[in-house]
Amino acid sequence: MTEPREKLELLTVRDLDAGYGDAQILWGVSLGIAQGEIVGLLGGNGAGKTTLLNIISGLNSPKTGSIHYLGEEITHVNTYNRVRSGITQIPEGRQLFPGLTVRQNLLLGSFSLADKSRVPEELDFVFDLFPILSERQKQLAGTLSGGEQQMCALGRGLMSNPKLILVDELSLGLAPVAVERIVEALKKVYREKSLSILVVEQDVHLCLELSTTAYVLETGHIVKQGPSEELAKDPQIRKSYLGI
Repeated sequence: MTEPREKLELLTVRDLDAGYGDAQILWGVSLGIAQGEIVGLLGGNGAGKTTLLNIISGLNSPKTGSIHYLGEEITHVNTYNRVRSGITQIPEGRQLFPGLTVRQNLLLGSFSLADKSRVPEELDFVFDLFPILSERQKQLAGTLSGGEQQMCALGRGLMSNPKLILVDELSLGLAPVAVERIVEALKKVYREKSLSILVVEQDVHLCLELSTTAYVLETGHIVKQGPSEELAKDPQIRKSYLGI
Protein backbone atom coordinates (compact mmCIF):
# COMPACT_ATOMS: atom_id res chain seq x y z
CA MET A 1 0.00 0.00 0.00
CA THR A 2 1.16 3.53 -0.75
CA GLU A 3 2.16 5.48 2.37
CA PRO A 4 -0.41 8.15 3.33
CA ARG A 5 0.54 11.81 3.66
CA GLU A 6 -0.74 14.62 5.83
CA LYS A 7 -4.25 15.37 4.66
CA LEU A 8 -5.21 18.72 3.16
CA GLU A 9 -8.53 18.41 1.36
CA LEU A 10 -8.33 18.79 -2.42
CA LEU A 11 -11.75 17.59 -3.58
CA THR A 12 -14.96 17.15 -1.61
CA VAL A 13 -18.10 15.55 -3.03
CA ARG A 14 -21.22 16.02 -0.92
CA ASP A 15 -24.59 14.28 -1.17
CA LEU A 16 -24.59 13.70 -4.93
CA ASP A 17 -27.73 12.38 -6.57
CA ALA A 18 -27.33 11.68 -10.27
CA GLY A 19 -28.71 9.68 -13.13
CA TYR A 20 -29.87 9.66 -16.73
CA GLY A 21 -33.44 10.74 -17.39
CA ASP A 22 -35.71 8.99 -14.93
CA ALA A 23 -33.05 6.40 -14.01
CA GLN A 24 -31.24 7.38 -10.82
CA ILE A 25 -27.67 6.01 -10.59
CA LEU A 26 -26.14 7.73 -7.53
CA TRP A 27 -27.84 8.28 -4.19
CA GLY A 28 -26.39 10.75 -1.69
CA VAL A 29 -22.77 9.96 -2.56
CA SER A 30 -20.08 11.77 -0.54
CA LEU A 31 -16.32 11.34 -0.61
CA GLY A 32 -13.14 13.31 -0.04
CA ILE A 33 -9.73 13.30 -1.67
CA ALA A 34 -6.78 14.89 0.10
CA GLN A 35 -3.84 16.54 -1.61
CA GLY A 36 -1.22 13.92 -2.43
CA GLU A 37 -3.55 10.97 -1.71
CA ILE A 38 -4.47 7.89 -3.74
CA VAL A 39 -8.12 6.97 -3.24
CA GLY A 40 -9.66 3.74 -4.50
CA LEU A 41 -13.28 3.38 -5.61
CA LEU A 42 -14.49 -0.21 -5.55
CA GLY A 43 -17.68 -1.69 -6.90
CA GLY A 44 -19.10 -4.09 -9.44
CA ASN A 45 -20.46 -3.35 -12.91
CA GLY A 46 -23.35 -0.91 -12.79
CA ALA A 47 -22.50 0.41 -9.33
CA GLY A 48 -22.17 3.97 -10.64
CA LYS A 49 -18.38 4.36 -10.55
CA THR A 50 -17.97 5.84 -14.05
CA THR A 51 -20.98 8.11 -13.53
CA LEU A 52 -19.31 9.52 -10.41
CA LEU A 53 -16.03 10.13 -12.26
CA ASN A 54 -17.87 11.79 -15.14
CA ILE A 55 -19.59 14.14 -12.70
CA ILE A 56 -16.30 15.06 -11.00
CA SER A 57 -14.73 15.81 -14.38
CA GLY A 58 -17.80 17.75 -15.56
CA LEU A 59 -18.93 15.40 -18.32
CA ASN A 60 -22.23 14.84 -16.52
CA SER A 61 -24.17 17.01 -14.08
CA PRO A 62 -25.65 15.91 -10.76
CA LYS A 63 -29.30 16.33 -9.89
CA THR A 64 -28.44 17.52 -6.38
CA GLY A 65 -25.34 17.82 -4.23
CA SER A 66 -22.09 19.74 -4.57
CA ILE A 67 -18.44 19.42 -5.55
CA HIS A 68 -15.73 21.57 -3.99
CA TYR A 69 -12.18 21.69 -5.35
CA LEU A 70 -9.35 23.66 -3.76
CA GLY A 71 -11.92 25.31 -1.53
CA GLU A 72 -14.13 26.54 -4.38
CA GLU A 73 -17.46 25.10 -5.52
CA ILE A 74 -17.19 23.71 -9.05
CA THR A 75 -20.52 21.84 -9.27
CA HIS A 76 -21.54 23.75 -12.39
CA VAL A 77 -18.10 24.60 -13.81
CA ASN A 78 -17.60 23.21 -17.34
CA THR A 79 -15.18 20.41 -18.19
CA TYR A 80 -12.62 22.61 -19.96
CA ASN A 81 -12.20 24.88 -16.95
CA ARG A 82 -11.97 21.88 -14.63
CA VAL A 83 -9.13 20.53 -16.75
CA ARG A 84 -7.43 23.92 -16.69
CA SER A 85 -7.74 23.97 -12.91
CA GLY A 86 -5.99 20.60 -12.66
CA ILE A 87 -8.59 17.80 -12.92
CA THR A 88 -7.92 15.21 -15.61
CA GLN A 89 -9.77 11.96 -16.39
CA ILE A 90 -8.21 8.84 -17.91
CA PRO A 91 -11.32 7.27 -19.44
CA GLU A 92 -12.29 3.63 -19.50
CA GLY A 93 -11.25 2.09 -22.82
CA ARG A 94 -8.47 4.68 -23.30
CA GLN A 95 -10.37 6.62 -26.04
CA LEU A 96 -7.26 7.60 -27.96
CA PHE A 97 -7.40 9.02 -31.48
CA PRO A 98 -6.31 5.88 -33.38
CA GLY A 99 -5.47 7.71 -36.62
CA LEU A 100 -3.09 10.11 -34.88
CA THR A 101 0.43 9.28 -33.76
CA VAL A 102 1.41 8.65 -30.17
CA ARG A 103 3.10 12.04 -30.05
CA GLN A 104 0.04 13.81 -31.46
CA ASN A 105 -2.22 12.12 -28.91
CA LEU A 106 0.10 13.20 -26.11
CA LEU A 107 0.30 16.78 -27.35
CA LEU A 108 -3.50 17.00 -27.40
CA GLY A 109 -3.33 16.51 -23.64
CA SER A 110 -1.38 19.75 -23.30
CA PHE A 111 -4.09 21.83 -25.01
CA SER A 112 -5.31 23.31 -21.71
CA LEU A 113 -1.85 24.27 -20.43
CA ALA A 114 -1.78 28.01 -19.92
CA ASP A 115 2.03 28.04 -20.08
CA LYS A 116 2.89 26.34 -23.38
CA SER A 117 6.59 26.58 -22.58
CA ARG A 118 6.00 23.65 -20.21
CA VAL A 119 5.05 21.28 -23.04
CA PRO A 120 8.59 19.93 -23.72
CA GLU A 121 9.11 19.37 -19.99
CA GLU A 122 5.82 17.49 -19.62
CA LEU A 123 6.55 15.44 -22.74
CA ASP A 124 9.99 14.49 -21.39
CA PHE A 125 8.38 13.41 -18.12
CA VAL A 126 5.92 11.15 -19.95
CA PHE A 127 8.68 9.63 -22.11
CA ASP A 128 10.79 9.03 -19.00
CA LEU A 129 7.80 7.39 -17.35
CA PHE A 130 6.99 5.23 -20.39
CA PRO A 131 10.12 4.84 -22.59
CA ILE A 132 8.16 2.68 -25.04
CA LEU A 133 6.09 5.75 -25.95
CA SER A 134 9.25 7.65 -26.85
CA GLU A 135 10.31 4.77 -29.10
CA ARG A 136 6.89 4.69 -30.77
CA GLN A 137 6.00 8.36 -30.79
CA LYS A 138 5.63 8.39 -34.60
CA GLN A 139 3.49 5.23 -34.61
CA LEU A 140 -0.30 5.47 -34.99
CA ALA A 141 -1.94 5.07 -31.59
CA GLY A 142 -4.43 2.57 -32.98
CA THR A 143 -1.63 0.11 -33.73
CA LEU A 144 -0.36 -0.04 -30.13
CA SER A 145 -1.03 -2.96 -27.81
CA GLY A 146 -3.67 -2.54 -25.12
CA GLY A 147 -1.07 -1.89 -22.44
CA GLU A 148 0.75 0.66 -24.60
CA GLN A 149 -2.54 2.41 -25.34
CA GLN A 150 -3.25 2.66 -21.62
CA MET A 151 0.21 4.14 -21.12
CA CYS A 152 -0.51 6.65 -23.88
CA ALA A 153 -3.88 7.55 -22.33
CA LEU A 154 -2.26 8.08 -18.95
CA GLY A 155 0.54 10.07 -20.54
CA ARG A 156 -1.97 12.25 -22.38
CA GLY A 157 -3.68 13.00 -19.07
CA LEU A 158 -0.39 13.92 -17.43
CA MET A 159 0.45 16.38 -20.20
CA SER A 160 -1.95 18.91 -18.67
CA ASN A 161 0.14 18.94 -15.47
CA PRO A 162 -2.86 18.00 -13.31
CA LYS A 163 -3.33 18.12 -9.55
CA LEU A 164 -5.93 15.32 -9.60
CA ILE A 165 -6.22 12.43 -12.05
CA LEU A 166 -9.28 10.19 -12.28
CA VAL A 167 -8.36 6.75 -13.62
CA ASP A 168 -11.31 4.67 -14.81
CA GLU A 169 -10.68 0.89 -14.89
CA LEU A 170 -6.90 0.94 -14.78
CA SER A 171 -6.35 -2.76 -15.53
CA LEU A 172 -9.34 -3.59 -17.75
CA GLY A 173 -8.36 -6.02 -20.51
CA LEU A 174 -4.63 -5.73 -19.87
CA ALA A 175 -2.00 -8.42 -19.40
CA PRO A 176 -0.56 -8.64 -15.84
CA VAL A 177 2.87 -7.43 -16.97
CA ALA A 178 1.32 -4.29 -18.50
CA VAL A 179 -0.72 -3.65 -15.35
CA GLU A 180 2.42 -3.96 -13.23
CA ARG A 181 4.27 -1.39 -15.36
CA ILE A 182 1.39 1.06 -15.24
CA VAL A 183 0.96 0.69 -11.47
CA GLU A 184 4.67 1.34 -10.95
CA ALA A 185 4.37 4.41 -13.17
CA LEU A 186 1.43 5.71 -11.12
CA LYS A 187 3.44 5.24 -7.94
CA LYS A 188 6.30 7.21 -9.50
CA VAL A 189 3.93 10.00 -10.51
CA TYR A 190 2.54 10.03 -6.97
CA ARG A 191 6.02 10.28 -5.48
CA GLU A 192 7.53 12.82 -7.86
CA LYS A 193 4.57 15.09 -8.62
CA SER A 194 2.58 14.73 -5.38
CA LEU A 195 -0.59 14.23 -7.38
CA SER A 196 -3.88 13.09 -5.97
CA ILE A 197 -5.30 10.05 -7.75
CA LEU A 198 -8.80 8.57 -7.74
CA VAL A 199 -8.68 5.02 -9.11
CA VAL A 200 -11.76 3.10 -10.21
CA GLU A 201 -10.83 -0.55 -10.35
CA GLN A 202 -12.66 -3.89 -10.26
CA ASP A 203 -9.49 -5.73 -9.21
CA VAL A 204 -9.96 -5.24 -5.47
CA HIS A 205 -6.53 -6.60 -4.53
CA LEU A 206 -4.88 -4.11 -6.87
CA CYS A 207 -7.04 -1.18 -5.79
CA LEU A 208 -6.47 -1.71 -2.08
CA GLU A 209 -2.75 -2.24 -2.59
CA LEU A 210 -2.37 0.97 -4.58
CA SER A 211 -4.60 3.27 -2.55
CA THR A 212 -4.38 4.78 0.92
CA THR A 213 -8.12 5.24 1.35
CA ALA A 214 -10.98 3.43 -0.36
CA TYR A 215 -14.72 3.70 -0.83
CA VAL A 216 -17.09 0.87 -1.75
CA LEU A 217 -19.94 1.83 -4.08
CA GLU A 218 -22.89 -0.56 -4.42
CA THR A 219 -26.00 0.22 -6.49
CA GLY A 220 -25.24 3.92 -6.28
CA HIS A 221 -24.63 4.08 -2.52
CA ILE A 222 -21.36 4.36 -0.59
CA VAL A 223 -21.64 1.38 1.74
CA LYS A 224 -18.13 1.34 3.23
CA GLN A 225 -15.15 3.65 3.44
CA GLY A 226 -11.88 3.86 5.32
CA PRO A 227 -8.14 3.18 5.17
CA SER A 228 -7.42 0.63 2.45
CA GLU A 229 -5.42 -1.51 4.84
CA GLU A 230 -8.43 -1.82 7.16
CA LEU A 231 -10.88 -2.53 4.34
CA ALA A 232 -8.60 -5.33 3.11
CA LYS A 233 -9.16 -7.01 6.50
CA ASP A 234 -12.91 -6.35 6.64
CA PRO A 235 -14.78 -9.71 6.70
CA GLN A 236 -17.55 -8.46 4.39
CA ILE A 237 -15.07 -7.08 1.85
CA ARG A 238 -13.03 -10.26 1.99
CA LYS A 239 -16.12 -12.40 1.41
CA SER A 240 -17.88 -10.26 -1.19
CA TYR A 241 -14.92 -8.97 -3.20
CA LEU A 242 -11.87 -11.09 -2.42
CA GLY A 243 -13.54 -14.49 -2.30
CA ILE A 244 -11.99 -15.30 1.09
